[in-house]
Amino acid sequence: MYVSGRSIDPKKNSISFVVGSKFGLRSHRWIISIKGRDVYVSIEGQSSKWHASLHSSGRWHIKETSGDVNNGKTFLKSHKKSVLLNAYPVGLCICIPDASLWRSVNPHKSVDPEFWLERPVYGGMIQVSVITWDFQKIKENWPGALEGAQLFAVRRVDISTVIGVIGHALIAKDPRVIEIRKRFRLPRAHQLSEDKRPGNLMASIAPWGGLFLLEAGPL
Repeated sequence: MYVSGRSIDPKKNSISFVVGSKFGLRSHRWIISIKGRDVYVSIEGQSSKWHASLHSSGRWHIKETSGDVNNGKTFLKSHKKSVLLNAYPVGLCICIPDASLWRSVNPHKSVDPEFWLERPVYGGMIQVSVITWDFQKIKENWPGALEGAQLFAVRRVDISTVIGVIGHALIAKDPRVIEIRKRFRLPRAHQLSEDKRPGNLMASIAPWGGLFLLEAGPL
């Protein structure tokens, strides 16, 4: 997985990434915006219809807005207090299976992201997490570093608190991939659109209390 670990530009307040390649199979362009201590996540062209938000108050939710970002229906919500004891507060995981990647109809006109992440191995998955941590208290360089997680963007919000975007490249037999496949077969997985083509989006609550967003392909 390509990473740089660079700081998020405070003037721009956002980063974007795509899994795959410009002229080959790819994911949506995901956009992660940070405003103060609040984080907002959506995909290109969809932010006026839905977004996920992680608020400094500890409230995490996914909302369908139907064009009005100030009003809408919150259909999934959780709270930082739901995180398991001694676990990192992972507010949101974006899961992109290899099977969900698709080919752009007109790649020459597509907007390039700040980060291109390599396509996962066959049957595998890229998992991108938004995490807050106190860098003065953890025993590794960033959450999950000792397990192979890669930090590719970070924003320092105060003297010791960091909001980071961290990626895992997971193989098909990884227990996390198996768990995600099971979770999105459950009735409580919410579909963000009616179309079932690859690249469609589904949402659920993670076992540790955070939020899941999945680019849905064959599971």
